[in-house]
Amino acid sequence: MSTQKGTSDDAVKTDAEQTNEKFGVHPAMDDASMHQATGKTPDEWFAILDELGAVEHSHQEIARWLFEQYGHPTAAQGTAGLTGRWPQQITVRYEQARGLRAPGQRADGTFGARAVRSIHHPPLDAFDAAVDLISQDLGESPAQLNRDATSLRARWQLANGEQVGVSVAEPHKGKTPVTLTHEKIPDWHRLADARSALAQVLAKLEANGPGKTT
Repeated sequence: MSTQKGTSDDAVKTDAEQTNEKFGVHPAMDDASMHQATGKTPDEWFAILDELGAVEHSHQEIARWLFEQYGHPTAAQGTAGLTGRWPQQITVRYEQARGLRAPGQRADGTFGARAVRSIHHPPLDAFDAAVDLISQDLGESPAQLNRDATSLRARWQLANGEQVGVSVAEPHKGKTPVTLTHEKIPDWHRLADARSALAQVLAKLEANGPGKTT
């Protein structure tokens, strides 16, 4: 724990507050919503998991234990019931606070990058243009391709085990959201370059438009 001298906020920071600063979690949003939804603050959950010895357990084991123990509302335990993704979210926050997980790190130890942009193109046109751009950059066609209007998705399986993906959602206010991902990256030092590469593809897509990807 640490203190900040010479400011109006001299209080010792909690584990959750220090984690919020390190990983860019907004305390007014995430901590408050966790407390409201689960009946406990992040630090209260951290204390419960510390008592369990959770630092010696895998992500899956921690999340499963949370769901089994707190998956239903229990007045005696002071919880509102861990529904939806809360067991996973509490586990991730705990792993970050205890130094078990770095920013962007997945449960399997790899890292992922993501970029999203809404563009003025019809969904199928935007999807086809994105697939062309990524295929040109990677020098290969996608391993999986779904052009169903309800699920426009493609995924490239790279030789090094990494994965690149694109998905296109329904238009919103006249613009089509396009999401690019780069998963299974083994080294967090490459995240900045991966995000930059995804952003460049989206910029080309928006500038060139369908049929102008060369």
